[in-house]
Amino acid sequence: MLVAGAVLLLVGVLGGLAKLAKAPRLLVGIVGMAAIGYALWLFYQPQIMARRFQQTADDAFLACHVPGEPAKPPDGNTASKDDMIAGQKNAKSFDSQTTAYVTCLDVAGAHLKQQYSALVPQGEIMKMDERRVQLHNAAIDRDEAQANGFNVQLRLYKAKQPAQP
Repeated sequence: MLVAGAVLLLVGVLGGLAKLAKAPRLLVGIVGMAAIGYALWLFYQPQIMARRFQQTADDAFLACHVPGEPAKPPDGNTASKDDMIAGQKNAKSFDSQTTAYVTCLDVAGAHLKQQYSALVPQGEIMKMDERRVQLHNAAIDRDEAQANGFNVQLRLYKAKQPAQP
């Protein structure tokens, strides 16, 4: 494609200078302008593709359902057994939602790599993957913080229970 654009540019420029045999000046000018336009398009096309790719990646990642705020774990010092069981269910539910979210991110990232690897520079693929990893790790950190918070309260709850024989 680049060769075709260069040939059109050359014909347009040389055609105007050399006044090709019986070619109207307007036609030579149009061909020359088309060649220049094509050359500019070839120059800017990778930058445009890179921006479109990053926007597509952002849209794909936004399509993944981010878990809402996790429920606060019950206070282990005052909670009943039923409260602790409900807290455990909430923690497990949040963990399942987080797993679904990071799986969605990973699948979207893999599809984007496969679909665009031949169309955009490798650096753009790496930027997209860095963003995916950032979102993935933030979700895992949030999930671990929720689980740790529940586990602290569970230990407090168990510590106040009478020792079993």
